[in-house]
Amino acid sequence: VPCEQDTANNCFWDVDKCQRKVCKYPDKNACENDPDDMCMWDTTATPATCVPKKCLYFTQGTCNADNDCQWDPNTQACKEKDPDCTTIVDKLGCLNHVSGACDWD
Repeated sequence: VPCEQDTANNCFWDVDKCQRKVCKYPDKNACENDPDDMCMWDTTATPATCVPKKCLYFTQGTCNADNDCQWDPNTQACKEKDPDCTTIVDKLGCLNHVSGACDWD
């Protein structure tokens, strides 16, 4: 749908092209059902609001450059680091963490 025909108001004009508004949903249900699965409902904000998910990187380099993210070699996807992992100082404890989400760097 061209920007000028976007009656749902899901797009905006950015300099010379039409762009999709990302995570601009007004309610939790619409936010969590984003067709590209890029959004999450942030209840820590006042009022609660729809925001992009963290760690939406598609390459290992950009993912690992963000201190809150880590590349999962099994799924070839970027994911949020488990905050508990940052407190583990030994390799065995890290790799055997109960969450299964820790990687030894």
